[in-house]
Amino acid sequence: MSTAVTPVNASAPLVISWEPEAQTDQFYVYLHFMEIQLLATNQTREFNIMQNGNSRYPNFSPRYQLVTTLYSSSGTSGKEIIYSLEKTKNSTLPPIINAIEIYRVIDLPQLDTFQEDDDAITTIKSVYRLTRDWQGDPCAPVAYLWHGLNCSYPRKESPRITTLNLSSSGLSGKIDPSISKLTMLEKLDLSNNSLNGEIPNFLSQLQHLKILILNSNNLSGLIPSALVEKSKEGSLSLSVDQNPYLCESDQCNEKKKKKKNTVTPIVASVGGVVILLVVVAAILWTLKRRKSKALMVEKDQSQISPQYTEQDDSFLQFKKQIFSYSDILKITNNFNTTLGKGGFGTVYLGHIDEIPVAVKMLSPSSGHGYQQFQAEVIVDKGLAR
Repeated sequence: MSTAVTPVNASAPLVISWEPEAQTDQFYVYLHFMEIQLLATNQTREFNIMQNGNSRYPNFSPRYQLVTTLYSSSGTSGKEIIYSLEKTKNSTLPPIINAIEIYRVIDLPQLDTFQEDDDAITTIKSVYRLTRDWQGDPCAPVAYLWHGLNCSYPRKESPRITTLNLSSSGLSGKIDPSISKLTMLEKLDLSNNSLNGEIPNFLSQLQHLKILILNSNNLSGLIPSALVEKSKEGSLSLSVDQNPYLCESDQCNEKKKKKKNTVTPIVASVGGVVILLVVVAAILWTLKRRKSKALMVEKDQSQISPQYTEQDDSFLQFKKQIFSYSDILKITNNFNTTLGKGGFGTVYLGHIDEIPVAVKMLSPSSGHGYQQFQAEVIVDKGLAR
């Protein structure tokens, strides 16, 4: 709108015309005007707008830096369509026009999309603020079908939306209830987005739904049992991978049980990010003998052989170490053998350099607490000496 055209001859009219392919073709014309020149007090721009020789908008003057759009509410047709902008007698300047839009009416053989489907998809576009070029009717004409949709076209009935693919569309928030209005939906793909919350039950009520893809979101809670049942029966292809907080009812129950019975290693960082495990007892079958030998050191150092002293020093070296969780998994062979349970938690059998050791782990349900557990570790170290 910042530019405009004028006739080559300032005193001649500005003419826009075209010949339709058929005289029955109808056209809707939109004329856009804005004065881009700051007129002096002695200057005037005024003109008449004629359509096929008939006056449509007489004595029109564009406003400075303000847009005016002129159009007719009915279509125009004919062998030739002519718009003529003619300077009035009072005007000192020629006519101008900044832009023109011409629309030809096309009769569509298909009916409009089923109204509830149209309303639902329009709501979805608004809720998720989709930036796709979704304009006009969602399903008709077929050549201009909205991207991400498929429709059915029953005879003498309105088209119905059967597929909605919004994968990788930047969706966030919950799965919107307006989807439930697409009652003929056969495939729904909402994968690779940032959707959260629970999977709504209304998805299981879509009777024609055959494919449901919800991969790679942040969905949580239980998968509706009706969806799980349909998936097991084979009537629904259900994909919910890469939703870390999502589970079936059985899986959730198992997680709750595991959470209650979880044995947690000593936490040495704020928020429980870094987990440290401490080896608190060693060499079960020789522990009593070593304790007695350790006490003998105070009585008679000469009675202890050099070989025992070296072994004991080696033992103390690995007792002072702090092991990572992966190290403990190797030492205990994935906690394969349980030696027993004490006041603080479970004790597992492990091996360090082929030496059998006991690994005691603090349980969150322990009534003794972390500080007392730490004190026992220190006592065990003293006894081992």
